[in-house]
Amino acid sequence: GLLLSQLSELTVEDELGLMASFTGAFPQMGEEEEWEEEEEGIDNCVLDGTCCAMALGDSEAARSVESGLKFISDMKANGITFGNVVSYNAILEACARAAAEDSDTYALRAFEVRGLMLAAGVTPNAETYEKLVRACAMSAGGAFKAMSVIRDMIENEVEVPTSVLCLLLDTCVQDLNKGRGTVAGLSLDVLEIMQQSGVLPDQERCLSLISAMPGDAEWSVISRNRVVEVMREVGLDYLAGEKLALLVQKAPGIVEEG
Repeated sequence: GLLLSQLSELTVEDELGLMASFTGAFPQMGEEEEWEEEEEGIDNCVLDGTCCAMALGDSEAARSVESGLKFISDMKANGITFGNVVSYNAILEACARAAAEDSDTYALRAFEVRGLMLAAGVTPNAETYEKLVRACAMSAGGAFKAMSVIRDMIENEVEVPTSVLCLLLDTCVQDLNKGRGTVAGLSLDVLEIMQQSGVLPDQERCLSLISAMPGDAEWSVISRNRVVEVMREVGLDYLAGEKLALLVQKAPGIVEEG
């Protein structure tokens, strides 16, 4: 075993190696590349709101999160500060993989990891925030938690990746399709942030959002019309092709083309 004096001098690679020996959780390069390829599919969506397939939860990643947190706790108990952003981000990646739509456990775990980072004097980077957003967005009721992270990014002048904004918008569509109307206003906030960031929301996502807005209540009509306004402002055709019939059927009260 290692002496405490040796542990206090661990490099990033040493820490990751030790954590891997305890958890078996952290992806090798090939696995990470495969995950990134899966993420690229995030831009694909259809009008029925399947923009973002919600997570089922990876049990191996879940075990990795718990083992990683225990490892940090054990180091802390021995007076050793676990402190580098790469290692913390690895645990956040496991949180995102472990997240499931029927539980907020790993969204909360992700916030716990961020708290441990800050307590250890480790500054989150863009990757930290992105993984935290993913862990939230893939969890039950995670849209508002994810938005809080994005607002934190903006406040700290960290660039919000387009993929993160699209993921949150997809999560809002999923929630709306499940009758969670409370995220309607949040989805409009996401669109506003996209505009302010110079990111053009794509036509499919906007149409999915319009069709997911529930019922014909006044607030629903106002929300749908706001999405239409955004589409017009950025030059997107909200009455495009075969999508129109389904859109009108699911979204009564939408403004007429003028």
